[in-house]
Amino acid sequence: MTFSSWTYDQKGIDYFQYSDTVGTSNYLENEGWYLMKTTVKRVEVKYSCCPNAYTLLKLTLYLRRKPLFYMVNLIIPTSIITLIAIVGFFTTSSASGMREEKVSLGITTLLSMSILMLMVSDEMPTTSTFIPLIGWFILGMIIIIR
Repeated sequence: MTFSSWTYDQKGIDYFQYSDTVGTSNYLENEGWYLMKTTVKRVEVKYSCCPNAYTLLKLTLYLRRKPLFYMVNLIIPTSIITLIAIVGFFTTSSASGMREEKVSLGITTLLSMSILMLMVSDEMPTTSTFIPLIGWFILGMIIIIR
């Protein structure tokens, strides 16, 4: 985050940092993120339009995601479904009823993976610039099943 004034230059408002870190005495824990560290940096910016510099404070928050939700609800079920599909692929199908069961297992696992992919797309932010790593993981598992 950056705090600065666009109205007054350094002569009107001059920001100074109290410490090198952001105070966390009022910080409330979040269920999805760890707050690793914080930094504060004072920067003076000189624009070509103005005779004096502008002061700004840059606050940086370093966050790390808590992965337990994704592990329990997405990674582990996806791995189990893929394992079941691989085991079903290597089972023998000598009788005609067994072949139908293998096809049924393959279709069911593919459908389960599609539903998990829908769950992932609901949880992830929508963007067209990149695919999240968990999306690549589930896509890879779908390719293994097919």
